[in-house]
Amino acid sequence: MRILFLAGTLGRGGAEKQLFYLSRLLHQNGYHIKVACLTKNEFYEAEIKNLGIEVVFIGKSTNKLVRLLEFFKIATKFKPNFIYGFHFYTGFYAGIVARLLGIKGIGSIRSNGHAEKKFSGSLAFIHFIFPHFLIANSINGLNNSKKIFYNKKIEYLPNIIDFNRFTFKNKKEINSINLLFIGSLKQVKNPEHFVEIVRVLTQEKQNIKAKIIGSGVLENSLKLNSKNLNIGFYRAIDDVSSFLYEANYLISTSKTEGTPNVILEAMATGTPVLAIYHEGLIDWVNNGLLIKTDTIEDIINQIKNRTINDIEKSREFLHSNHTESVVLEKFKQITK
Repeated sequence: MRILFLAGTLGRGGAEKQLFYLSRLLHQNGYHIKVACLTKNEFYEAEIKNLGIEVVFIGKSTNKLVRLLEFFKIATKFKPNFIYGFHFYTGFYAGIVARLLGIKGIGSIRSNGHAEKKFSGSLAFIHFIFPHFLIANSINGLNNSKKIFYNKKIEYLPNIIDFNRFTFKNKKEINSINLLFIGSLKQVKNPEHFVEIVRVLTQEKQNIKAKIIGSGVLENSLKLNSKNLNIGFYRAIDDVSSFLYEANYLISTSKTEGTPNVILEAMATGTPVLAIYHEGLIDWVNNGLLIKTDTIEDIINQIKNRTINDIEKSREFLHSNHTESVVLEKFKQITK
């Protein structure tokens, strides 16, 4: 089986990490993999190349037709069985080239459907229409996309968790409360809410130590607003597992997500998670994996009361749904 992936970027994002994991898994199981990308010289490009997988750059021109022609040439030479556009906005290229070659093109829903439509604007429909079907990494994103666009075939493929890296460890008894935020420092992630949580708890004489891992346009304002607070800022971290082991809580303040890697990784390490509720978390809340917290005040109260989600139940869920063997079997079913 030959799979040609098309990535919009290979930076340090969650989708890019999942492309690396899936490429590695398929490569190890006898698939022939090639990755084309609209950007170059980013973190996961090197990681994928280290697997022995070729990565080619097709973003020299900003003209969509020129990129389409370049991608068509690469696909014609590689002769894939499937072309998989791993970011939603690559669906146009993946779908068109696949149809020209008479093979199946796959698009992606990496968030909740609404975010894809908003980000791509008037071009959203072409990324949805041209692939033969799409793969979503969350049931919420799958259901929303069918309502937003039209009733097209969309499959569900869970995110992979690297259980060799994110192993379970019991928390040590400590005097302080260690809070952790991991994510891009953009408005959609609401990192300012994390700073406010730390501020309120500090004012209430809680012994708080906090860390923010990420970068983005809000970084300077966050640093300015966190003066006199015990918050450390970290940008390029290759392996966040050590930070998760130190944390008493991972805090998620995102407005919307597909299936956030960082929450899954926290669950795998045994780190309690508190997340401001949005529709993407509904299944996890309903299944007892997360506590429903609607506001930052709810999160503050949970921390003060030392409330944690069901760690053991979360681990069982991960091993039933997010292992490499589960994802490989689902991918085989989707592409058979």
